[in-house]
Amino acid sequence: MHPIIPQDLRATLQAHPGAAVIVVGGGKIGMDTVMATLRDAANRHVSLFKGRGVNFINRDK
Repeated sequence: MHPIIPQDLRATLQAHPGAAVIVVGGGKIGMDTVMATLRDAANRHVSLFKGRGVNFINRDK
């Protein structure tokens, strides 16, 4: 496990090309992280753990 901040996402993804990404929290930053990960590496396994708070059907809205 390698916890990161959003500003380090791209460098961390490049440093660990085969690693799965686990995002904790489904708020705006969590969803932005998922979208950025999939945009940069569409074949990477991404999991999102969130509570009952925010639900995004369409992040662009």
